[in-house]
Amino acid sequence: CEIDATRVCIVGASFGGYSALAGAALHPDAYRCAASIAGIGDLGLFLSEEARLYGRASAGFEDLRSQLGASDGDKILAMSPARHVAAIKAPILLIHGDKDTVVLPSQSQLMADRLKAAGKPHELVILADENHYLTRTATRIQTLEALERFLAKNLPVN
Repeated sequence: CEIDATRVCIVGASFGGYSALAGAALHPDAYRCAASIAGIGDLGLFLSEEARLYGRASAGFEDLRSQLGASDGDKILAMSPARHVAAIKAPILLIHGDKDTVVLPSQSQLMADRLKAAGKPHELVILADENHYLTRTATRIQTLEALERFLAKNLPVN
């Protein structure tokens, strides 16, 4: 099976959503489109929110910093997709539940605001009454339909 490198879309949820956004921002020629579901757009903001909610001494906060290799603020900022929207070439789909308490919806809203300010093509879908895990059938369907439309638009079948 051959993969057409010009027709690759990166898609992820939660930290995978961060990875999708980071792929589009830090490797702008690698992807035709990117979709982030409940993803992190700004690592600095995310770590600040985590520290405010759970304390800097929490295991989750330190685990995340360790996973990111984020020993200092400059490194965190350098890895944040929201800080690199000017480099993004691919259309971006952002999907987020409005009741998400794991990755706050402000992450996707901030990313959408920055993409809009930079004139970058993007879509933001806010799922009403939905949490981080997309536990409701109706919003799972809404997510899949939005993703299907986005992929059909940005990776049309020849």
